[in-house]
Amino acid sequence: MAKIVYDIFDDYVLSNSSYVYKMRMFISNHACTYLIIDGDRWMAYRSYALDCGNRALFSIRDEIEMLKNTDKMLQLSFSEVRISLLSQAFTMVPEELYSDKNPYAYLNSVCPSPASEIVRTETFTSEIRNLYLIKIDLLQFLEKSFPGVAITHFFTGMVSGIFSENRNQGTALFINFHQNQMQILVCDAQRILLANNYDFQSTGDVAYFIMLIINQLSLDPETAMVYLSGHVNSSAELYNTIARYIRNVHFRHTLFSEFPRESAFATYPLHTFADVG
Repeated sequence: MAKIVYDIFDDYVLSNSSYVYKMRMFISNHACTYLIIDGDRWMAYRSYALDCGNRALFSIRDEIEMLKNTDKMLQLSFSEVRISLLSQAFTMVPEELYSDKNPYAYLNSVCPSPASEIVRTETFTSEIRNLYLIKIDLLQFLEKSFPGVAITHFFTGMVSGIFSENRNQGTALFINFHQNQMQILVCDAQRILLANNYDFQSTGDVAYFIMLIINQLSLDPETAMVYLSGHVNSSAELYNTIARYIRNVHFRHTLFSEFPRESAFATYPLHTFADVG
């Protein structure tokens, strides 16, 4: 069963509600996280750890349905819903090489193409197209549950956000942590060198994957720039482990406005919400 990992609720916003709710949601095989905004004020943030080890009994669609039926916040009426989906099966193709005649062909080297999934494509620059698989039953459930929902792949949003927030001209690693998964995007200015998702069980796993990428791309850990976001802060063991191997570790800049001092969100760094804001 799903377990709550993060739970932030601003009672003041609820008691002074405008009743114009928007929702941002993150869904992966491991997690379901949502942010609810009332007007322009953040009201609720909740992150569930899903039972990914028991997929033979409960699909992602089943777990999301159970959450919607038991979490009253998900039963609100939303004027806007945006969902960021972290599909493990995705690939990026240069636009000049893409043809929509058989999009499954681009994913053959990544994964098999089961009958229960369909390919979706998105563009986040004029030069690159992102292709990914989404389970048909999950897509149908989300579209029925949240009419007008906008669904995009996580890396489409991550790339677009980073390109908007940063004008870094050198090579940089952007690492987002969401529970026990980390998403790594390596860019050289506006050029993507690597994009991948990694499951981890320990901080040693995190160090291994980061140093593997550093070595694969022939980067220097003394000069490489690393920007962190998501479920990590300066006192976390994750941060300290990374800082032991990489000299230049920073937290990702976001375009969020600072929270009012009285907000329940004010004690959390802004980069915590980079993947749902």
